[in-house]
Amino acid sequence: MARKSIGYTKLQWTCPNCKTINPGPEKLCISCGSPQPENIRFESAQSSELLKDQNDIDQAKAGPDIHCAFCGARNASNQQICSRCGAELIEGKKRVKGRVVGAYSERQKSDIECSTCGNINPAEASFCITCGSPLGKSEIIEQHQESTTKTEKPVTDKKKKSGFGIVLGIGFLIIICGFMIWFLISLLQTEEISGTVQNVSWTRSVNIEEFTLVQKEDWLSEIPSDAELGVCELAYHHTQDNPAPNAEEICGTPYSIDQGSGYAEVVQDCEYKVYEDYCEYEIEEWIVVDQLTSTGYDYTPEWPVTKLSTSQRIGQQEESYTIIFDTDEGELEYQTDDFLDLQLYQPGSQWNLEVNKFNAITSLD
Repeated sequence: MARKSIGYTKLQWTCPNCKTINPGPEKLCISCGSPQPENIRFESAQSSELLKDQNDIDQAKAGPDIHCAFCGARNASNQQICSRCGAELIEGKKRVKGRVVGAYSERQKSDIECSTCGNINPAEASFCITCGSPLGKSEIIEQHQESTTKTEKPVTDKKKKSGFGIVLGIGFLIIICGFMIWFLISLLQTEEISGTVQNVSWTRSVNIEEFTLVQKEDWLSEIPSDAELGVCELAYHHTQDNPAPNAEEICGTPYSIDQGSGYAEVVQDCEYKVYEDYCEYEIEEWIVVDQLTSTGYDYTPEWPVTKLSTSQRIGQQEESYTIIFDTDEGELEYQTDDFLDLQLYQPGSQWNLEVNKFNAITSLD
């Protein structure tokens, strides 16, 4: 599938010292000033709106930030010297890029209730506007989640197959496998019996073809250039990963990919159902209009007598010869399409027959 970029959004991270939620681009905790440790991952933000400011978008595209090898401070990807200790960042460690953060949706902002004074604060706030206490994740009001739970249908678990059903299914598969093994063994296992040629029969058939105008349908790209084109309609042809003319875009649920800089790229996996012209057309070609057949019970088979018009010709010819043997197992038939074989099986001649469990002749001697 093709990956389609929708845009970029800010992530967030939680300070391990004071539990303050920080916007993703912030490299130091806005509450206690501690740098973001290398092992603290970015998370989906409370508000997941796509970025509109070009400067923010440019920062999101800049690449993963670098943690200083000496003091651990987080620096922008384009910095050469650590902003905290002044060390060169050539030995620094880049943050991981490409981790899937989770499914994306433009969620409604939820207000935050301060656990210290009970004041309701805006969703973007990291500190209580009344008492100044830091606001952690546990204090987010879950009204939005509750309302969503009421309106959405609960997800039910898939029904599990009962133990009896599983055992029954396994037993059925064992029976099928046993039957197939028995069938193959029966085909391969043969016995030798004696047979005497009792009589023979033959059938010869000839197809009569005529060069005439026929109506057909096919994709426009496959229709011969000398055909008379009729009505065309767009129809589904195939699915591919890349966009194409007359294609329907089918995309999955958007999800966020960590860019290692406090931002995430929002993408969708898409495929494209391509529609092409499917057309009616007329063209002259040879088609079978009749079949003539001759049969007999001797050793001099003949082809049917044909009378052709100026627009006709002889098409495919087929011949089949049946030899009937008299055996202790009753009458057995052997078929061949070789005329020379027929001459070998003269009346009264005796043959050694290899016969399988289904009384089918597998070879003769």
